[in-house]
Amino acid sequence: MSSNFLTTLSQDLSTLLNKGDFYDTIIEVGNEFTDQKTFQAHSVILYGRCEFFKVALSQQWARKIDDKFLINLRDMNFSSNAFELILKYIYSGRISLGKHDTIFMLIELLIASDVLLLQELFDYVKSQLFEKKSQWNNEDLIRILSVSYQISNAKDLYSLCQDIVDDDPLIFFESSEFKTINEELLLHVLKLGIIGMPEIVIFNKLIQWGITNTPGLDNNLTEPFSLSNNKLKELGKTIRKGIRLIRYRNMTKDDLDTISSTFKLILPRKEILIKSPRINKSFEPNILSSKFAGLIASWIDRKSYTGFNLPFKFEKVYEFEKSFNSSLPNINCHYGPSLMIMKIQETGQLLGAYNPIDWSKYKLPTYDPTMKYKNIITKKAKRDFKEFSKALMNCVPTSESFLFSSDDKYGTNYKLSRVKNVEHAIRRYELDGHLLLKFGSGDLFFDYDKGQEDWSDGNGYYYREYIPASVTCIIKSQCYEPAVLSNGWYKLETWEIYRVVRKTTGSN
Repeated sequence: MSSNFLTTLSQDLSTLLNKGDFYDTIIEVGNEFTDQKTFQAHSVILYGRCEFFKVALSQQWARKIDDKFLINLRDMNFSSNAFELILKYIYSGRISLGKHDTIFMLIELLIASDVLLLQELFDYVKSQLFEKKSQWNNEDLIRILSVSYQISNAKDLYSLCQDIVDDDPLIFFESSEFKTINEELLLHVLKLGIIGMPEIVIFNKLIQWGITNTPGLDNNLTEPFSLSNNKLKELGKTIRKGIRLIRYRNMTKDDLDTISSTFKLILPRKEILIKSPRINKSFEPNILSSKFAGLIASWIDRKSYTGFNLPFKFEKVYEFEKSFNSSLPNINCHYGPSLMIMKIQETGQLLGAYNPIDWSKYKLPTYDPTMKYKNIITKKAKRDFKEFSKALMNCVPTSESFLFSSDDKYGTNYKLSRVKNVEHAIRRYELDGHLLLKFGSGDLFFDYDKGQEDWSDGNGYYYREYIPASVTCIIKSQCYEPAVLSNGWYKLETWEIYRVVRKTTGSN
Protein backbone atom coordinates (compact mmCIF):
# COMPACT_ATOMS: atom_id res chain seq x y z
CA MET A 1 0.00 0.00 0.00
CA SER A 2 1.22 3.50 -0.83
CA SER A 3 -0.24 6.99 -0.44
CA ASN A 4 0.53 10.29 -2.10
CA PHE A 5 0.90 13.45 0.02
CA LEU A 6 2.66 15.67 -2.49
CA THR A 7 0.33 18.62 -1.89
CA THR A 8 1.27 18.78 1.79
CA LEU A 9 4.96 18.39 0.93
CA SER A 10 4.72 21.25 -1.56
CA GLN A 11 3.02 23.50 1.00
CA ASP A 12 5.59 22.72 3.72
CA LEU A 13 8.55 23.45 1.44
CA SER A 14 6.90 26.70 0.31
CA THR A 15 6.57 27.70 3.97
CA LEU A 16 10.24 26.94 4.51
CA LEU A 17 11.14 29.26 1.61
CA ASN A 18 8.87 32.05 2.84
CA LYS A 19 10.16 31.95 6.44
CA GLY A 20 13.81 31.49 5.49
CA ASP A 21 14.56 29.27 8.49
CA PHE A 22 17.97 27.55 8.35
CA TYR A 23 18.87 29.08 4.99
CA ASP A 24 22.49 28.68 3.92
CA THR A 25 22.52 30.18 0.41
CA ILE A 26 22.31 33.77 -0.85
CA ILE A 27 21.44 34.38 -4.50
CA GLU A 28 21.94 37.81 -6.08
CA VAL A 29 19.79 38.66 -9.12
CA GLY A 30 19.51 41.77 -11.31
CA ASN A 31 21.90 44.37 -12.70
CA GLU A 32 22.03 48.13 -13.22
CA PHE A 33 19.39 47.84 -15.97
CA THR A 34 16.92 45.73 -13.95
CA ASP A 35 15.70 45.57 -10.36
CA GLN A 36 18.32 44.06 -8.03
CA LYS A 37 17.33 41.68 -5.26
CA THR A 38 18.87 39.13 -2.91
CA PHE A 39 17.18 35.79 -2.19
CA GLN A 40 17.70 33.36 0.68
CA ALA A 41 17.51 29.64 -0.08
CA HIS A 42 18.56 26.16 1.07
CA SER A 43 21.42 24.51 -0.78
CA VAL A 44 20.13 20.98 -0.33
CA ILE A 45 16.85 21.82 -2.10
CA LEU A 46 18.59 23.77 -4.86
CA TYR A 47 21.06 20.91 -5.34
CA GLY A 48 18.35 18.29 -5.52
CA ARG A 49 15.95 20.18 -7.79
CA CYS A 50 18.08 22.09 -10.30
CA GLU A 51 20.99 20.97 -12.48
CA PHE A 52 22.39 24.50 -12.68
CA PHE A 53 22.58 24.85 -8.91
CA LYS A 54 23.98 21.33 -8.60
CA VAL A 55 27.01 22.58 -10.54
CA ALA A 56 27.08 26.01 -8.84
CA LEU A 57 27.14 24.35 -5.40
CA SER A 58 29.78 21.76 -6.29
CA GLN A 59 33.22 21.90 -4.68
CA GLN A 60 34.73 23.19 -7.90
CA TRP A 61 32.45 26.25 -8.20
CA ALA A 62 30.98 26.92 -4.75
CA ARG A 63 31.84 30.23 -3.09
CA LYS A 64 31.19 30.94 0.59
CA ILE A 65 31.06 34.12 2.66
CA ASP A 66 30.37 33.90 6.42
CA ASP A 67 29.43 30.23 6.09
CA LYS A 68 26.80 31.05 3.44
CA PHE A 69 26.97 30.00 -0.21
CA LEU A 70 26.95 33.06 -2.50
CA ILE A 71 25.62 32.64 -6.03
CA ASN A 72 25.80 35.62 -8.42
CA LEU A 73 23.15 35.70 -11.17
CA ARG A 74 23.45 39.42 -11.86
CA ASP A 75 24.70 38.91 -15.41
CA MET A 76 21.71 36.79 -16.36
CA ASN A 77 19.13 38.31 -18.70
CA PHE A 78 16.08 37.99 -16.45
CA SER A 79 14.53 40.04 -13.67
CA SER A 80 14.22 39.36 -9.95
CA ASN A 81 10.45 38.90 -10.43
CA ALA A 82 11.09 36.07 -12.89
CA PHE A 83 13.63 34.44 -10.57
CA GLU A 84 11.25 34.70 -7.60
CA LEU A 85 8.64 32.72 -9.55
CA ILE A 86 11.27 30.15 -10.48
CA LEU A 87 12.50 29.80 -6.90
CA LYS A 88 8.92 29.15 -5.76
CA TYR A 89 8.65 26.51 -8.51
CA ILE A 90 11.87 24.83 -7.33
CA TYR A 91 10.49 24.54 -3.79
CA SER A 92 6.84 23.73 -4.52
CA GLY A 93 6.78 22.17 -7.99
CA ARG A 94 4.12 24.73 -8.93
CA ILE A 95 4.11 27.89 -11.03
CA SER A 96 1.57 30.64 -10.44
CA LEU A 97 2.03 33.87 -12.42
CA GLY A 98 -0.76 35.88 -10.82
CA LYS A 99 -0.30 39.58 -11.62
CA HIS A 100 2.77 38.65 -13.69
CA ASP A 101 0.71 36.67 -16.22
CA THR A 102 2.02 38.53 -19.27
CA ILE A 103 3.77 37.57 -22.49
CA PHE A 104 6.78 39.59 -21.36
CA MET A 105 7.08 37.52 -18.16
CA LEU A 106 6.71 34.27 -20.10
CA ILE A 107 9.63 35.36 -22.29
CA GLU A 108 11.72 36.05 -19.17
CA LEU A 109 10.77 32.67 -17.70
CA LEU A 110 11.74 30.98 -20.97
CA ILE A 111 15.21 32.57 -20.75
CA ALA A 112 15.62 31.81 -17.04
CA SER A 113 14.43 28.19 -17.20
CA ASP A 114 16.80 27.57 -20.11
CA VAL A 115 19.77 29.11 -18.27
CA LEU A 116 18.96 27.22 -15.04
CA LEU A 117 18.43 23.92 -16.92
CA LEU A 118 14.86 23.46 -15.68
CA GLN A 119 13.57 21.43 -18.61
CA GLU A 120 10.11 20.71 -17.19
CA LEU A 121 9.44 24.39 -16.56
CA PHE A 122 10.99 25.37 -19.91
CA ASP A 123 8.63 23.03 -21.80
CA TYR A 124 5.63 24.38 -19.88
CA VAL A 125 6.52 28.04 -20.53
CA LYS A 126 7.12 27.36 -24.22
CA SER A 127 3.74 25.63 -24.52
CA GLN A 128 2.11 28.67 -22.86
CA LEU A 129 3.71 30.99 -25.41
CA PHE A 130 2.33 28.82 -28.22
CA GLU A 131 -1.14 28.77 -26.68
CA LYS A 132 -1.16 32.55 -26.21
CA LYS A 133 0.23 33.49 -29.62
CA SER A 134 -3.04 35.29 -30.44
CA GLN A 135 -2.14 37.71 -27.61
CA TRP A 136 1.31 38.57 -28.95
CA ASN A 137 1.80 42.14 -30.06
CA ASN A 138 4.49 43.03 -32.58
CA GLU A 139 7.07 43.81 -29.89
CA ASP A 140 6.40 40.45 -28.22
CA LEU A 141 6.92 38.72 -31.55
CA ILE A 142 10.33 40.28 -32.18
CA ARG A 143 11.47 39.57 -28.60
CA ILE A 144 10.39 35.94 -28.89
CA LEU A 145 12.09 35.71 -32.30
CA SER A 146 15.37 37.05 -30.84
CA VAL A 147 15.24 34.89 -27.71
CA SER A 148 14.17 31.63 -29.39
CA TYR A 149 16.87 32.09 -32.04
CA GLN A 150 19.51 31.76 -29.30
CA ILE A 151 17.94 28.71 -27.56
CA SER A 152 18.48 25.33 -29.21
CA ASN A 153 15.38 23.82 -27.53
CA ALA A 154 13.12 26.58 -28.88
CA LYS A 155 13.60 26.05 -32.61
CA ASP A 156 9.89 25.29 -33.08
CA LEU A 157 9.03 28.62 -31.46
CA TYR A 158 11.64 30.38 -33.58
CA SER A 159 10.24 28.75 -36.72
CA LEU A 160 6.74 30.08 -35.96
CA CYS A 161 8.07 33.61 -35.37
CA GLN A 162 10.12 33.42 -38.54
CA ASP A 163 7.03 32.40 -40.53
CA ILE A 164 5.14 35.43 -39.22
CA VAL A 165 8.01 37.79 -40.03
CA ASP A 166 8.46 36.26 -43.49
CA ASP A 167 4.77 36.93 -44.14
CA ASP A 168 4.88 40.51 -42.84
CA PRO A 169 8.46 41.88 -42.73
CA LEU A 170 7.13 45.36 -41.84
CA ILE A 171 6.67 44.09 -38.27
CA PHE A 172 10.40 43.42 -38.15
CA PHE A 173 11.61 46.74 -39.54
CA GLU A 174 9.17 48.88 -37.56
CA SER A 175 9.83 47.20 -34.20
CA SER A 176 11.43 49.22 -31.40
CA GLU A 177 13.75 46.20 -30.99
CA PHE A 178 14.99 46.43 -34.59
CA LYS A 179 18.23 48.34 -33.93
CA THR A 180 19.46 45.70 -31.47
CA ILE A 181 18.36 42.66 -33.45
CA ASN A 182 20.85 39.86 -34.13
CA GLU A 183 22.69 40.29 -37.44
CA GLU A 184 21.81 36.82 -38.69
CA LEU A 185 18.10 37.54 -38.20
CA LEU A 186 18.49 40.80 -40.11
CA LEU A 187 20.26 39.04 -42.98
CA HIS A 188 17.52 36.42 -43.15
CA VAL A 189 14.85 39.10 -43.66
CA LEU A 190 16.96 41.02 -46.19
CA LYS A 191 17.14 37.85 -48.29
CA LEU A 192 13.35 37.68 -48.61
CA GLY A 193 11.98 38.13 -52.11
CA ILE A 194 8.88 39.99 -50.92
CA ILE A 195 9.03 42.97 -48.56
CA GLY A 196 6.13 45.41 -48.74
CA MET A 197 8.10 48.63 -48.33
CA PRO A 198 10.25 50.80 -50.64
CA GLU A 199 13.83 49.60 -51.04
CA ILE A 200 15.22 53.00 -50.07
CA VAL A 201 13.42 52.66 -46.70
CA ILE A 202 14.94 49.19 -46.23
CA PHE A 203 18.37 50.65 -47.03
CA ASN A 204 17.91 53.47 -44.48
CA LYS A 205 16.80 50.93 -41.85
CA LEU A 206 19.99 48.98 -42.46
CA ILE A 207 22.02 52.16 -42.00
CA GLN A 208 20.25 52.87 -38.68
CA TRP A 209 20.96 49.31 -37.51
CA GLY A 210 24.60 49.71 -38.53
CA ILE A 211 25.04 52.99 -36.63
CA THR A 212 23.62 51.43 -33.45
CA ASN A 213 25.91 48.39 -33.73
CA THR A 214 29.13 50.20 -34.69
CA PRO A 215 31.32 51.12 -31.67
CA GLY A 216 32.18 54.80 -31.56
CA LEU A 217 29.16 56.06 -33.52
CA ASP A 218 26.42 58.16 -31.94
CA ASN A 219 23.29 55.99 -31.61
CA ASN A 220 21.13 59.11 -31.83
CA LEU A 221 22.62 60.06 -35.17
CA THR A 222 19.69 60.37 -37.62
CA GLU A 223 21.54 61.78 -40.61
CA PRO A 224 24.82 59.97 -41.46
CA PHE A 225 25.82 62.61 -44.01
CA SER A 226 28.29 64.22 -41.59
CA LEU A 227 30.27 61.04 -40.91
CA SER A 228 34.00 61.24 -41.58
CA ASN A 229 35.54 58.79 -44.04
CA ASN A 230 37.06 56.76 -41.22
CA LYS A 231 33.75 56.42 -39.37
CA LEU A 232 31.97 55.66 -42.63
CA LYS A 233 34.44 52.83 -43.22
CA GLU A 234 33.70 51.45 -39.73
CA LEU A 235 29.98 51.58 -40.52
CA GLY A 236 30.69 49.77 -43.78
CA LYS A 237 32.40 46.94 -41.91
CA THR A 238 29.35 46.50 -39.67
CA ILE A 239 26.84 46.33 -42.54
CA ARG A 240 29.17 44.65 -45.03
CA LYS A 241 26.94 41.56 -45.43
CA GLY A 242 23.61 43.37 -45.27
CA ILE A 243 24.43 46.06 -47.81
CA ARG A 244 25.03 43.37 -50.44
CA LEU A 245 21.45 42.12 -49.98
CA ILE A 246 19.79 45.42 -50.87
CA ARG A 247 17.90 45.23 -54.19
CA TYR A 248 19.16 48.42 -55.80
CA ARG A 249 17.10 47.81 -58.94
CA ASN A 250 13.99 48.53 -56.87
CA MET A 251 15.18 52.09 -56.23
CA THR A 252 14.39 55.16 -58.31
CA LYS A 253 17.19 57.05 -60.04
CA ASP A 254 16.88 59.84 -57.47
CA ASP A 255 17.23 57.33 -54.61
CA LEU A 256 20.31 55.80 -56.22
CA ASP A 257 21.86 59.22 -56.77
CA THR A 258 21.26 60.15 -53.11
CA ILE A 259 22.83 57.04 -51.59
CA SER A 260 25.68 57.06 -54.10
CA SER A 261 26.70 60.57 -53.13
CA THR A 262 26.56 59.81 -49.40
CA PHE A 263 27.71 56.18 -49.18
CA LYS A 264 29.87 55.79 -52.28
CA LEU A 265 32.80 54.75 -50.08
CA ILE A 266 31.02 51.64 -48.74
CA LEU A 267 28.54 50.73 -51.51
CA PRO A 268 29.19 47.45 -53.37
CA ARG A 269 29.42 48.24 -57.06
CA LYS A 270 28.69 44.91 -58.73
CA GLU A 271 25.60 44.13 -56.61
CA ILE A 272 23.82 47.19 -58.02
CA LEU A 273 23.79 45.46 -61.39
CA ILE A 274 23.18 41.83 -60.55
CA LYS A 275 20.61 41.78 -57.72
CA SER A 276 17.15 40.97 -59.05
CA PRO A 277 14.31 43.20 -57.79
CA ARG A 278 11.94 42.15 -55.03
CA ILE A 279 8.29 41.34 -55.63
CA ASN A 280 6.10 44.01 -54.05
CA LYS A 281 2.61 42.53 -54.10
CA SER A 282 0.34 40.57 -51.81
CA PHE A 283 0.51 36.80 -51.71
CA GLU A 284 -2.47 34.56 -52.45
CA PRO A 285 -4.00 32.75 -50.70
CA ASN A 286 -3.58 35.27 -47.88
CA ILE A 287 -5.47 32.99 -45.51
CA LEU A 288 -2.19 30.97 -45.48
CA SER A 289 1.36 31.99 -44.70
CA SER A 290 3.73 31.81 -47.66
CA LYS A 291 5.63 28.94 -46.03
CA PHE A 292 2.46 26.89 -45.47
CA ALA A 293 1.36 27.59 -49.05
CA GLY A 294 4.75 26.27 -50.17
CA LEU A 295 4.21 23.11 -48.12
CA ILE A 296 0.79 22.56 -49.72
CA ALA A 297 2.34 23.07 -53.18
CA SER A 298 4.90 20.41 -52.21
CA TRP A 299 2.07 18.01 -51.36
CA ILE A 300 0.42 18.72 -54.72
CA ASP A 301 3.56 18.11 -56.79
CA ARG A 302 5.27 15.72 -54.34
CA LYS A 303 8.34 17.96 -54.55
CA SER A 304 9.87 20.54 -52.21
CA TYR A 305 8.87 24.21 -52.59
CA THR A 306 9.00 27.39 -50.52
CA GLY A 307 6.32 30.07 -50.53
CA PHE A 308 8.21 32.25 -53.01
CA ASN A 309 9.09 29.76 -55.75
CA LEU A 310 5.72 28.08 -56.22
CA PRO A 311 5.03 26.48 -59.60
CA PHE A 312 1.34 27.46 -59.24
CA LYS A 313 -0.84 30.52 -59.06
CA PHE A 314 -3.79 30.34 -56.68
CA GLU A 315 -6.70 32.24 -58.25
CA LYS A 316 -9.61 32.87 -55.89
CA VAL A 317 -12.90 31.85 -57.51
CA TYR A 318 -15.20 31.74 -54.49
CA GLU A 319 -15.50 33.14 -50.96
CA PHE A 320 -18.43 32.40 -48.67
CA GLU A 321 -19.86 35.42 -46.90
CA LYS A 322 -21.94 35.07 -43.75
CA SER A 323 -24.76 37.30 -44.93
CA PHE A 324 -28.45 36.99 -45.67
CA ASN A 325 -29.06 34.65 -48.61
CA SER A 326 -25.35 34.12 -49.32
CA SER A 327 -24.97 31.62 -52.17
CA LEU A 328 -23.01 28.38 -52.31
CA PRO A 329 -20.26 27.70 -54.85
CA ASN A 330 -20.94 25.63 -57.93
CA ILE A 331 -19.07 22.95 -59.79
CA ASN A 332 -17.49 25.43 -62.22
CA CYS A 333 -15.23 26.50 -59.33
CA HIS A 334 -13.58 23.10 -59.83
CA TYR A 335 -13.03 23.32 -63.58
CA GLY A 336 -9.38 22.44 -63.25
CA PRO A 337 -7.44 21.50 -60.09
CA SER A 338 -8.74 23.42 -57.08
CA LEU A 339 -7.91 24.07 -53.44
CA MET A 340 -10.57 24.61 -50.78
CA ILE A 341 -9.57 26.28 -47.50
CA MET A 342 -12.00 26.58 -44.60
CA LYS A 343 -11.66 28.22 -41.19
CA ILE A 344 -13.56 26.56 -38.36
CA GLN A 345 -15.67 29.03 -36.42
CA GLU A 346 -15.22 27.69 -32.88
CA THR A 347 -11.50 26.84 -32.86
CA GLY A 348 -9.97 28.96 -35.64
CA GLN A 349 -8.34 25.84 -37.12
CA LEU A 350 -7.88 25.59 -40.87
CA LEU A 351 -9.25 22.70 -42.88
CA GLY A 352 -8.35 22.16 -46.52
CA ALA A 353 -8.99 19.87 -49.47
CA TYR A 354 -7.16 19.52 -52.78
CA ASN A 355 -9.06 18.40 -55.88
CA PRO A 356 -6.81 17.46 -58.83
CA ILE A 357 -9.70 16.77 -61.25
CA ASP A 358 -11.00 19.03 -64.02
CA TRP A 359 -14.75 18.50 -63.57
CA SER A 360 -15.57 20.29 -66.83
CA LYS A 361 -14.66 17.01 -68.53
CA TYR A 362 -17.33 15.05 -66.64
CA LYS A 363 -20.68 16.15 -68.01
CA LEU A 364 -23.93 15.22 -66.30
CA PRO A 365 -27.24 14.35 -67.97
CA THR A 366 -29.63 17.30 -67.91
CA TYR A 367 -33.04 17.38 -66.26
CA ASP A 368 -35.73 19.93 -65.53
CA PRO A 369 -34.91 21.40 -62.05
CA THR A 370 -38.46 22.84 -61.78
CA MET A 371 -40.14 19.44 -62.02
CA LYS A 372 -40.57 19.14 -58.26
CA TYR A 373 -42.83 22.19 -58.30
CA LYS A 374 -45.13 20.81 -61.02
CA ASN A 375 -48.34 18.89 -60.39
CA ILE A 376 -47.81 16.54 -63.32
CA ILE A 377 -44.38 15.05 -63.97
CA THR A 378 -43.79 13.41 -67.35
CA LYS A 379 -42.11 10.04 -67.79
CA LYS A 380 -39.27 11.76 -69.63
CA ALA A 381 -38.69 14.14 -66.73
CA LYS A 382 -38.60 11.22 -64.31
CA ARG A 383 -36.19 9.33 -66.55
CA ASP A 384 -33.92 12.35 -66.96
CA PHE A 385 -33.79 12.93 -63.21
CA LYS A 386 -33.05 9.25 -62.57
CA GLU A 387 -30.15 9.32 -65.02
CA PHE A 388 -28.86 12.55 -63.47
CA SER A 389 -29.03 11.11 -59.94
CA LYS A 390 -27.28 7.91 -61.02
CA ALA A 391 -24.46 9.82 -62.75
CA LEU A 392 -24.11 12.05 -59.71
CA MET A 393 -23.26 9.03 -57.57
CA ASN A 394 -20.29 8.08 -59.76
CA CYS A 395 -16.91 8.70 -58.11
CA VAL A 396 -13.92 9.79 -60.18
CA PRO A 397 -10.83 7.83 -59.12
CA THR A 398 -7.58 9.66 -58.35
CA SER A 399 -4.57 9.05 -56.12
CA GLU A 400 -3.60 12.73 -55.90
CA SER A 401 -6.40 14.27 -53.81
CA PHE A 402 -5.79 15.02 -50.14
CA LEU A 403 -7.21 16.70 -47.04
CA PHE A 404 -5.27 18.67 -44.44
CA SER A 405 -5.75 20.61 -41.23
CA SER A 406 -3.69 23.08 -39.20
CA ASP A 407 -4.01 25.02 -35.96
CA ASP A 408 -3.42 28.30 -37.81
CA LYS A 409 -2.30 29.93 -41.07
CA TYR A 410 1.32 29.04 -40.35
CA GLY A 411 0.79 25.28 -40.52
CA THR A 412 1.22 24.69 -36.77
CA ASN A 413 0.54 21.01 -35.95
CA TYR A 414 -0.55 20.33 -39.52
CA LYS A 415 -2.00 16.98 -40.52
CA LEU A 416 -2.00 15.59 -44.07
CA SER A 417 -4.48 12.92 -45.14
CA ARG A 418 -4.06 11.33 -48.58
CA VAL A 419 -6.70 9.26 -50.30
CA LYS A 420 -6.35 5.50 -49.67
CA ASN A 421 -9.43 4.23 -51.48
CA VAL A 422 -8.71 5.81 -54.87
CA GLU A 423 -11.90 4.42 -56.44
CA HIS A 424 -13.94 6.55 -54.05
CA ALA A 425 -11.73 9.64 -54.03
CA ILE A 426 -14.19 12.39 -55.05
CA ARG A 427 -17.70 12.72 -56.41
CA ARG A 428 -20.29 15.43 -56.88
CA TYR A 429 -23.49 15.91 -54.93
CA GLU A 430 -26.34 18.41 -55.04
CA LEU A 431 -27.09 20.84 -52.22
CA ASP A 432 -29.72 23.57 -52.50
CA GLY A 433 -29.50 23.49 -56.29
CA HIS A 434 -25.70 23.70 -56.35
CA LEU A 435 -23.22 20.97 -57.31
CA LEU A 436 -20.51 20.55 -54.67
CA LEU A 437 -17.67 18.09 -54.13
CA LYS A 438 -17.79 15.24 -51.65
CA PHE A 439 -14.42 13.69 -50.73
CA GLY A 440 -14.47 9.94 -50.10
CA SER A 441 -17.57 8.23 -48.75
CA GLY A 442 -18.32 11.27 -46.58
CA ASP A 443 -14.75 12.06 -45.41
CA LEU A 444 -15.52 15.71 -46.16
CA PHE A 445 -18.74 17.31 -47.40
CA PHE A 446 -21.00 20.26 -46.57
CA ASP A 447 -24.41 21.18 -45.22
CA TYR A 448 -26.10 24.54 -45.71
CA ASP A 449 -28.50 26.63 -43.65
CA LYS A 450 -30.10 29.42 -45.66
CA GLY A 451 -30.22 32.89 -44.24
CA GLN A 452 -33.62 34.09 -43.10
CA GLU A 453 -35.41 37.42 -42.97
CA ASP A 454 -38.11 37.44 -40.29
CA TRP A 455 -40.62 39.89 -38.91
CA SER A 456 -40.63 39.27 -35.16
CA ASP A 457 -43.02 40.46 -32.47
CA GLY A 458 -41.11 41.83 -29.46
CA ASN A 459 -43.40 43.20 -26.73
CA GLY A 460 -45.98 44.38 -29.20
CA TYR A 461 -43.49 45.84 -31.66
CA TYR A 462 -42.56 44.45 -35.03
CA TYR A 463 -38.97 44.54 -36.14
CA ARG A 464 -36.96 42.95 -38.92
CA GLU A 465 -34.52 40.21 -37.95
CA TYR A 466 -31.79 38.96 -40.28
CA ILE A 467 -30.30 35.51 -39.74
CA PRO A 468 -27.19 35.04 -41.92
CA ALA A 469 -26.59 31.91 -43.96
CA SER A 470 -24.17 29.36 -42.51
CA VAL A 471 -22.22 26.39 -43.79
CA THR A 472 -21.25 23.30 -41.81
CA CYS A 473 -18.51 20.90 -42.80
CA ILE A 474 -19.01 17.22 -41.97
CA ILE A 475 -16.00 14.97 -41.32
CA LYS A 476 -16.31 11.19 -41.28
CA SER A 477 -12.97 9.51 -41.90
CA GLN A 478 -13.26 6.48 -44.21
CA CYS A 479 -11.34 6.77 -47.47
CA TYR A 480 -8.62 9.25 -46.44
CA GLU A 481 -5.96 8.46 -43.83
CA PRO A 482 -4.98 9.54 -41.26
CA ALA A 483 -7.93 11.61 -40.03
CA VAL A 484 -7.26 15.37 -40.10
CA LEU A 485 -9.94 16.09 -37.49
CA SER A 486 -12.20 14.05 -35.24
CA ASN A 487 -15.42 12.88 -36.89
CA GLY A 488 -18.13 15.47 -36.43
CA TRP A 489 -19.86 18.63 -37.66
CA TYR A 490 -17.89 21.89 -37.84
CA LYS A 491 -19.48 25.27 -38.49
CA LEU A 492 -17.33 27.37 -40.83
CA GLU A 493 -16.28 30.98 -40.35
CA THR A 494 -14.78 31.28 -43.84
CA TRP A 495 -14.71 29.13 -46.95
CA GLU A 496 -12.51 29.97 -49.93
CA ILE A 497 -11.92 28.11 -53.20
CA TYR A 498 -8.86 28.70 -55.38
CA ARG A 499 -8.22 27.43 -58.88
CA VAL A 500 -4.71 25.97 -58.99
CA VAL A 501 -3.04 27.12 -62.23
CA ARG A 502 0.42 25.98 -63.17
CA LYS A 503 2.69 28.88 -64.08
CA THR A 504 4.13 29.17 -67.55
CA THR A 505 7.79 30.01 -68.08
CA GLY A 506 8.46 33.62 -67.17
CA SER A 507 5.15 34.22 -65.34
CA ASN A 508 4.97 35.49 -61.75
